[in-house]
Amino acid sequence: MRILDEEKNPVIGELLRRVRSLDEQNVRGLFRDTLRRCGALLAYEISKTLASKPHECTTPLGRRVEPVLAEDPVLVTIMRASVPMWQGMLEVFERADNVFIGAARREGSVTSPDDPSLPVDLGYTAWTRLEGRTLIYIDPMIATGSTLRLVHEKLVAKCGRPPLPSSFTRATPARSPRKWPPVSSARPKRLPSPDFPSW
Repeated sequence: MRILDEEKNPVIGELLRRVRSLDEQNVRGLFRDTLRRCGALLAYEISKTLASKPHECTTPLGRRVEPVLAEDPVLVTIMRASVPMWQGMLEVFERADNVFIGAARREGSVTSPDDPSLPVDLGYTAWTRLEGRTLIYIDPMIATGSTLRLVHEKLVAKCGRPPLPSSFTRATPARSPRKWPPVSSARPKRLPSPDFPSW
């Protein structure tokens, strides 16, 4: 897992300060714009890890080969909190396909101290082709991982049998230091673990 704020980048630090600040969280326009900018920066960093291919173009000075994405990713947006981040990521991944999933935690209903996950209700969904694609989960804050784990399980189950998406990444500017609870042992063996790369 790569944690950008541990790299001491002052630009990232300023954005995370705004997101975390109790005084500034209530300034809604600033908060949304900050998440949008975080999304663009996270997408730029993630793009460095994705497969590329050479693309030749004609410039005023001749021919030039530049690396471009081998395939555009699928942005999985957990609505509605992640919409500003999704907008920022779309500034980088302009041709990305999208999945939208409405999810809401039932606050204050932790089942046990040993498992701090919260019950989650999933609602509206909109899908695209996922098989063999790179999926980037967008979630502005991961507290227990309950929502993302449930969304991940639903999404992979939606694919049915293999082929599944080729890779998964999660993009979040803020997360709890708490370790995620283990994925249920009842999950299908073919289901990839949600312990995939994080940004």
